[in-house]
Amino acid sequence: MVTFCNYINMLDTILKMTNIQELNNKIKDLQKSKAYSVELLEEIESEIKNWNKNEELTILDLIKLNLFRSDIKSLNSILGILYSTYNFDGEIEEKVSIELINTLNILTDTHHEIDKQNVEYSYYLIFDIYFHNPGLIEELNSKQVNDLTKEIKKISKLEYSIDKSKDSDLLIAIQKIIDLTYYFGKDKAEVILKSYFLTHFDDFVKDCAEIELKRNCA
Repeated sequence: MVTFCNYINMLDTILKMTNIQELNNKIKDLQKSKAYSVELLEEIESEIKNWNKNEELTILDLIKLNLFRSDIKSLNSILGILYSTYNFDGEIEEKVSIELINTLNILTDTHHEIDKQNVEYSYYLIFDIYFHNPGLIEELNSKQVNDLTKEIKKISKLEYSIDKSKDSDLLIAIQKIIDLTYYFGKDKAEVILKSYFLTHFDDFVKDCAEIELKRNCA
């Protein structure tokens, strides 16, 4: 039985999703109409602020919407905006990080085999966001850290061409992961590097992990 409170909550959810879809369409129209630039990012940021004062939370709704629609190209556009225009702190850091962990989970489990090229670019964007915002990891509790390392473990098992003359967003993403491992703290970092990357199929990745271990043990 639907109670009045449940009905109101359902209406609020529908209204919110409708608004997010409208905002998403506006952003896509802006991206189609202009070349990528600082000015374009400023216009998009202004649109997001007009819709919601808590723009960091609105951008998470945009991530959810495009993931739900399986529109990974648009998802990557939103991740690019998240990377380019926002600084995070405190409670917002935790919310952003949790949503990025959820996004990694869905991308790997549901979308990677279908759309490898765009999903692997998503990995690069997400771990670049983590790399430039250490607090996104430092604000996580132990369960959330474990959830993120599970996603890293899954990504470390994905294969790509070892021909370095070919572009590989997945390889770049893995290099980003290796570079940020010590944000997890020394003990957790060593587990990640030794368990997932010193045993990697690509000798280049093994070397990167070895260098990172030596650098932080000096």
